[in-house]
Amino acid sequence: MQTGQLNAQYISSIEFMDKREILNKVLDIWDDKVTVTQMLRELNRYVPTVQKTYTYHVNTRVHAAATLASGEAEPAAGADSTITLTAGSVKPRKNDIMLTAGRNQAIVKAVSGNDVTVAPLDAALIAHEAFSGGEKVTFFSNAYAEGTGVEAGYIFNTIPRQNNLQIIKGDYSVTDLAVFGQQETLFDGKPYYFIKGQHDQFLRFESDVAYALLLQRKGTVTIDGKAVNTTHGLEPTVRDQGLELNLDTSDVDLFRTDFNAFNRAIDQARGPKEYWAWLGPDMNNFVDDWLGSITEAKAGAIVYNSFNGIGGKERAVQFGFDSFHIYGRTWHKKPCDAFDHVEITAATGMTYPWTFLAIPQGKIKCEHDNEMKERLRVRYFEAPPSQHLSVGASKEYHEVVTGGLASVPTNKEMRLDISYTTWQGLEVLGTEHFAINTVDQYNS
Repeated sequence: MQTGQLNAQYISSIEFMDKREILNKVLDIWDDKVTVTQMLRELNRYVPTVQKTYTYHVNTRVHAAATLASGEAEPAAGADSTITLTAGSVKPRKNDIMLTAGRNQAIVKAVSGNDVTVAPLDAALIAHEAFSGGEKVTFFSNAYAEGTGVEAGYIFNTIPRQNNLQIIKGDYSVTDLAVFGQQETLFDGKPYYFIKGQHDQFLRFESDVAYALLLQRKGTVTIDGKAVNTTHGLEPTVRDQGLELNLDTSDVDLFRTDFNAFNRAIDQARGPKEYWAWLGPDMNNFVDDWLGSITEAKAGAIVYNSFNGIGGKERAVQFGFDSFHIYGRTWHKKPCDAFDHVEITAATGMTYPWTFLAIPQGKIKCEHDNEMKERLRVRYFEAPPSQHLSVGASKEYHEVVTGGLASVPTNKEMRLDISYTTWQGLEVLGTEHFAINTVDQYNS
């Protein structure tokens, strides 16, 4: 589109980050499908950081079940019994109350290493429960005699976890002839120009960022003697630290059974009552078939708190979510285009189209600063102030324009060189509430 003016100013693709209407007037090249990064940006889930490595802390549980070692004999009626816990099991304190799978109870009289001496609270009951090894026992309370002292308390630790910012770069160069193929547009009443090839490169660059935040696995590697900065993306983070559960897609009835267990595992992890479900296209189609075959899903109980309050339903529709309520939990499901790229995740042999990625919503309290924070955020270095463009520029991206054809020429070569750099990483809080289906059942 020609504006007829000769003093058009260069406008960067970074300007398009929150001004999509510009491209609608110029070229039909914008992908209307909302990417992971676009959605998190619009929901204000981008948070600047000043550290390339950032740490968050996870609380350990205040109660934990213990596992019995093998070879335990059946306790004698009314007599004390010594049980042996597996190495690494939680150690009870003297006077703790033990609960068995058979709902029998005993009180701890002594602890020596992994050996625990217990006395049954009801001899007639516990005498009939044999322990062969592998059973779980829990310690849920305690009881003391009058005037006695108290045993040393438990020590509850926080587990520090870290992630890194990943450095991602892109570059585009054009010659003096190619630069004359620029596209011009009016924005805020002023003429601007951009270069289509440069914008295509930026779209690839932003796609690299989105896939890194979703799929990247953090590694330790050097190239040419320099350490490469990588982040740990969402999918590997959930597999490493969240819940990995079966979802059989060979039959809707089997899926229903597995999804019930999937939901119960989230309940037991104390997950919230509202979730996003980012689905591969094949999994999304299967879930649609499953929902069409059941009557339990309810529309009236759906909540939209994760879409920033008022207008949440409309925003959910805008982002491409379908919502349903089942087993006491709201699910906002979305076919995730990142799991359906024919040249990346949906290439021959890839199983990402069968992904079911469950993302808890609502804020969670952080141990180290006692603040409520979103569970899924992107951390980034802000670009230097000199690189902040004047028209709605995104501060996550650093752009440098050099060459003899730049608005401020840097050399005598008749070229225009445009390079991008970003420093971004994923932050996942409360990873124990995230869930994903096991890989071995994909395409079942």
